[in-house]
Amino acid sequence: MLRSYVGTNHRNWDGHVAQLGFALRTATHESTGFSPAYLNFGRELSATGDGFDILRCEDLPAVEDTNQYCEKLKGLRELYQVVSRRLEESHQRGAHRYNLRRRAVEFRVRDLVLKRNFAQSDAANFFSAKLTPRYVGPYVVAARLSPTVYALEDQQGKRIGNWHVSDLKSYQT
Repeated sequence: MLRSYVGTNHRNWDGHVAQLGFALRTATHESTGFSPAYLNFGRELSATGDGFDILRCEDLPAVEDTNQYCEKLKGLRELYQVVSRRLEESHQRGAHRYNLRRRAVEFRVRDLVLKRNFAQSDAANFFSAKLTPRYVGPYVVAARLSPTVYALEDQQGKRIGNWHVSDLKSYQT
C-alpha cells in the first residue's frame, strides 16, 4: 500500500502509515468475513468520531448485570468457531487455486519478460528498496540455458545476466 502512495519521493512514506493502518484494520477480510478490528475488539471502529459522546456515570451498565456479558462471551466463542472454519476453507481454496495455476514456465528466445527487481536501499539518496516496483523491464530472452535458467538482454542487445525462471514473468503489452 505504501508503494502506491510514495511514488518517486521515498522520504514521506511515514506520513501515510496511520491512514493505511486504519484502512487495513477496518476492511472486511475476504476469508473471515469480518474486519480485524471487529475480531480483536468485538466492535467496528468509527472513522468519523460520531460515537464519542461524553459518558455519564448513570449511563454505564451496572456491575451486577452479567447476563449481557455472558451472552457476548458465548457469541465470541461462536464467532471464533465461524472464523476458524472460514479460514480453513479459505486455505483449502487457496491451495486448490495455487495448484491449478502452478505450471512449468517456458519462454522462447526473443520473448519479452519482466525480471524481479533486486534494488538496494540508499539512505544518502533517500531511496528505499521496499518502495520500488517488484518487477522491471521488459527484457528480451537471449537464450535458454536450462529448463529453469534464461539469459536476458535489454532492448539494445546488452546482456544483463542469467536469471532463474522464478524471478521472471511474461511481459504483457
